[in-house]
Amino acid sequence: WIDLQGLITHFRDHGYQALGQDELTASARSVALCITTKNRLWQLRRALPLNLLHCWPHRRWTTIHIVDFGSTDETMEWIM
Repeated sequence: WIDLQGLITHFRDHGYQALGQDELTASARSVALCITTKNRLWQLRRALPLNLLHCWPHRRWTTIHIVDFGSTDETMEWIM
């Protein structure tokens, strides 16, 4: 569905624009994104790079946590 709607390209391009900015955002608060997975490497390969792209300008106050519940599809090898 995401591919059919062309959203991957839109989100990716928006993320690339954020990478090109030298400015870092500031916040008095912090935000954490928790991604859980078990044998969903195929999904993580798409979602994690997009999340990293979009969090990059906010990296001073954002954190991404990945929780793997015993994947057997080489998820941890891909992450590391």
